[in-house]
Amino acid sequence: MAYRRYNRILAAVIVPVVAVLAATSLFLQPYDGGLTRLGGYPEKLYGWNAPQQRFTKPLYRQFKTREAGYREPADIVVLGDSFTFLEQVSWPNYLVKETGLRLQSFRIDKTPIERILESDTFRRHPPRIIIYESVERSLWERSQRDVADCRIQPQRRTTSLRVAPLSIEPELFLRDTHRTLLNFPLSLDFLAKVVPREYLGRDHTPVARLALTRRVEFSNIEAGQLLVYRDDLAKMHWTPPMWEKIRCNLVDLQNRVQANGYTYFIALVATDKLSAYSDWLEDPRLAQLSRFDLLAADPALHLPRVDLSLKTAIHNNVMDVYLNNDTHWGTNGYVLVARELTDYLIRAGVLAPVLR
Repeated sequence: MAYRRYNRILAAVIVPVVAVLAATSLFLQPYDGGLTRLGGYPEKLYGWNAPQQRFTKPLYRQFKTREAGYREPADIVVLGDSFTFLEQVSWPNYLVKETGLRLQSFRIDKTPIERILESDTFRRHPPRIIIYESVERSLWERSQRDVADCRIQPQRRTTSLRVAPLSIEPELFLRDTHRTLLNFPLSLDFLAKVVPREYLGRDHTPVARLALTRRVEFSNIEAGQLLVYRDDLAKMHWTPPMWEKIRCNLVDLQNRVQANGYTYFIALVATDKLSAYSDWLEDPRLAQLSRFDLLAADPALHLPRVDLSLKTAIHNNVMDVYLNNDTHWGTNGYVLVARELTDYLIRAGVLAPVLR
């Protein structure tokens, strides 16, 4: 008798929980973006809905392991983070499409630039261009080297690389919105994050949800909120001397890369989503976190102002420059950055003009 009573009590507890999880699973769409996944926000509200583009396979070589090194000649070498390594959706694909040049990419956290510069292949067949790509929020962490001389060493001009744009076209694709009862782990994760936030006022996730002053051109349903990494907010405590140290480290990289008199260095800073949309944030304290003006104070530092191009595109109501469920750019952002880089290299005389 006691055994049956125990089973009834257990069933009374488990059945409602399972029912809630099942109902939640049917409501939830599969996670697509890093911010929705880490923050426990519904893709139904924050997931992009306009078609994006991707290439069926990357147009460039990707080296992701700690053992990777520069062993085969290339025209362009990239040391980058997740903005470079998003497989079929990334700016190097569009840069190769624009130029037809051979491009190799290495993980910035696994392949030290010294390994590239000290390799036999670099000495015998140096790339014409090295691009150092870092997301803005990681600049300080990646600038801990003490630099004795922050002056930029001049480099003589060399011949321009000829370019041959590729005729390969990307394909359109849509986000997976298929709902299924098999999403139980997803619903558990979702409830573990959303319940403390919405009902207890405790948000333990690494994602912040910020109010916007007006609708921004995102293709997701929720138009009045912006999802960002909380780490983006750390720039509130970056002082001008910290920005100067970041600049000095980029200068040091440029001097070391260009010491051979042939290779051209580019510092590509992937603007934080928080910085790109700062003009539309309700909280005025977040309006002036980025100090790209301090980094770009010396025009001799090769720093394409993709931050300004991205903001201009957002002001002009270009759709999904960034994706609201993620920290990364949408297709329009990747295309814009690739063209900004191409135009910058043409103006510098590194690339011959491209006929579009």
